[in-house]
Amino acid sequence: MPPSPGACKLIARLDPEALPRLADRRPWRPPGLAEGAPEAEVVRALAAAWGTPAWVLALAGRVAVELGIAERADAWIACDPAYRPGSAVDRFCAPSATRLAEGGLEQAWPGPWWCNPPWSASGRWADKALAEAAAGRPGVFLGPVSNGRWHSRLAAAAAAAVDISPLAFDPCPGLRDFAVVNCPYGVRLYFLAAGRRPRVRPRVLEDAGHPQGVACALWAGPCSA
Repeated sequence: MPPSPGACKLIARLDPEALPRLADRRPWRPPGLAEGAPEAEVVRALAAAWGTPAWVLALAGRVAVELGIAERADAWIACDPAYRPGSAVDRFCAPSATRLAEGGLEQAWPGPWWCNPPWSASGRWADKALAEAAAGRPGVFLGPVSNGRWHSRLAAAAAAAVDISPLAFDPCPGLRDFAVVNCPYGVRLYFLAAGRRPRVRPRVLEDAGHPQGVACALWAGPCSA
C-alpha cells in the first residue's frame, strides 16, 4: 500500500520527477516510513532526513579543534548517533567512525561526536548529548534556537556556540529540491565537553564559509539562551 493520496501529492509537489513513480504506485518514501503513512508523518520523516551541509561540518571541526574537542578539522568525527546515509558527514568522519542510523539514544557516543538529531525529539537528544559530554565524551550538537528547557540546558553547559542562521539543509535522498529553502528557525552549534577547555575568543567569523556570505557569531560559554 503506498502513502495516502495527500502524502503522494506532497511528494509530487516537492519532486516533480516522482510523478512516474507515483503513477506506478511505487512512490519514493523516506527511509523507515511505514506504508500508508498520512501526510503529517511524511512531513516529519522528510524533516528528519535533512542533511547537514559540508560548510557547517567544516566550521564545527575548526571550532572543535580550537576548543581541544577534536585533534583535526578534516576527519574529526568519531561518531554520528543520528546518521543519515549519503550525507556530507561521511566526508568528515574518521576511518573508524561509528555511524548509528538507529538506536543512537540507547548507545554511547565515542567522542568527538557530531549530532544533528530529529528536531521533533530535540529535548531527548539534547539531554543525551549533555550526558555523553559529562561522561567525558565531547562533541558538537546542532539544533534550533528554542525557548524549551532543553535549549537552556545546552546553553548553560556549552563550552562555546556558533549561530549559523540562516541555514539551508542538504536535500534528503530522493527529493532533489526539498531543502533548498532556508530553515525558518534560528540554528546554533553547541560545543559540549566536560572539564576545563581552552576558552575561545568571542568574535564574528567572517570566514565561516556560509554560502550566503553571512558572518557567524561565535559565543564563549556559558552561552546566551
